[in-house]
Amino acid sequence: MKVPGLIDLQVNGYKGVDFSGADLTQDDFVRAAGELFEAGTTAFLPTLITSPLDVYERNLALIAKTIDMPQFKGRLLGIHVEGPFIDPKRKGAHPAE
Repeated sequence: MKVPGLIDLQVNGYKGVDFSGADLTQDDFVRAAGELFEAGTTAFLPTLITSPLDVYERNLALIAKTIDMPQFKGRLLGIHVEGPFIDPKRKGAHPAE
């Protein structure tokens, strides 16, 4: 029986690559995404967890460039961003700042 691939709506990283890491490189992101696809993920939303604004500015731009690469069209579905967009009354485990 053949099963359709997984579409994951929240991937914070993979195999030691943290998509919210201040040291994230495009090469690391591309490698992690490729390995996710090889493992059976059809498409996913890379996720940035609650982070300082400079991490958002840096990593969002880096991931956006990757989304535009031909080999990722239709497989990187956008970017899931947490952090400053969380309702402070329903923040769960996220820090208030």
